[in-house]
Amino acid sequence: MVEIHPESEGRSGRRGLSAARIGLIVGVVALALAGVAGGLVIAGRDSSSPEGTVRDLFTALDNEDLIGVGQVLDPTERELVVDTLTTSWEELKRLQVIDSGAELTSPEWIDLQFSDMEFTVENLDGDLAWVEFTGTSNLSADPSRFPFGSFVDRAVARLAPDAGNWRQDLEPVPSSAQEFEGGLAVVRRDGRWRVSIAYTIAERLRRDAGLDLPPADQALVPVGADSPGGVVQALIGAVNDLDPVAAIRVVDPDEASAALRYAPLYVDQLESAADSARSFLEDQGVSYSIQADSETFERDGRTYVTVVPNLLEFSVEGEGGVTVRRTPECLKVETSGSFEDPSIPQDVCLEELLGEMGGFGLTPLEGGLGLLPGSGSGLPADGPRQGLEVIEVDGEWYLRPLHTVTDSWLDTLMSLQPEDLDSTLDVLESLMGPFGMFPGATEPLILQG
Repeated sequence: MVEIHPESEGRSGRRGLSAARIGLIVGVVALALAGVAGGLVIAGRDSSSPEGTVRDLFTALDNEDLIGVGQVLDPTERELVVDTLTTSWEELKRLQVIDSGAELTSPEWIDLQFSDMEFTVENLDGDLAWVEFTGTSNLSADPSRFPFGSFVDRAVARLAPDAGNWRQDLEPVPSSAQEFEGGLAVVRRDGRWRVSIAYTIAERLRRDAGLDLPPADQALVPVGADSPGGVVQALIGAVNDLDPVAAIRVVDPDEASAALRYAPLYVDQLESAADSARSFLEDQGVSYSIQADSETFERDGRTYVTVVPNLLEFSVEGEGGVTVRRTPECLKVETSGSFEDPSIPQDVCLEELLGEMGGFGLTPLEGGLGLLPGSGSGLPADGPRQGLEVIEVDGEWYLRPLHTVTDSWLDTLMSLQPEDLDSTLDVLESLMGPFGMFPGATEPLILQG
């Protein structure tokens, strides 16, 4: 999307954390260490033309007006970015990864300026345009001023005790001018033009492939379900039938707007690949089937469904198969033919089987394919209930996959406590100590569900 070219000369936790929980905590720290570059998107400003919208974007960046940057985004994308970033920032402050007094807007540790900007607009259709731009950027940064929280100090002290006053050792990034060029897709919503991340990606791929933009009236038509549970059944049907297009159709039309608009460019290839996969499975005598129920619940004015698998069957003609069936006790695993293993008793619980295989708490299947955490998922028992977010549009229900991902991230982030991060340091020391990478405890690491 944006290409940069060097300018010519002259210019507590609790011990026994599950692998899933450890991964989350590492992600928390990684998000903080990545900086607040993502925090550039906060809210929005209006513009009556594609060029004006992109100009607003660079003007806001030049002025370090983070609120203005966010205002140019397509409303659906803005909601995702704004809610996720602002809530994550506050939670990172609570977890002491970010300093409690740090503000997300107007970061003092980075300065970005733009000059000599030129714009070229290509109107693609009435509500879609492509804006090419060139200019010069000047970036300077002082990482020592980044508002790291006290947890980062504790982490460095324990994992790198020789680092000393590590903050002062962070070297500033000297100011440097670079010429750059790129392009952004701009869409019109309710008479206002907005920059769209999804359309930018789709349009860039189309241009790189040298394909013509299909007419708007050839866009893929979304097909919703008659209930939240119907969304789950539609998705399961798409999996059983190996029908990726059916899965795309049941996605929220706002979230999937770009995918639907550019569908004529890739639908034939998707269907061809699905046909090939079905033929291959048939030739190999492979068959499978998934059956599941769903539960619907409301939280914070939004609707969610959990997927609870009842039956998963897999077989190979003449070879046998594997069946996972829900019982009142657990998910029972049954095998036949060449899939039988004398060391594994019949009717064994899937959770027990995964545990014997070193599953490290990877047992969310018990609660619903990882969409509703089970007893071994690693989330606190009092953590928020999770599921697939769905939305009703014009009387039909659709899946919101991006909202589901961000909601899950925020829910899990909010379930953590500062002591969880400190407990993770214990795990890291135990993990790395035996290999001489970090000083500290050398006892073997034992992960528990």
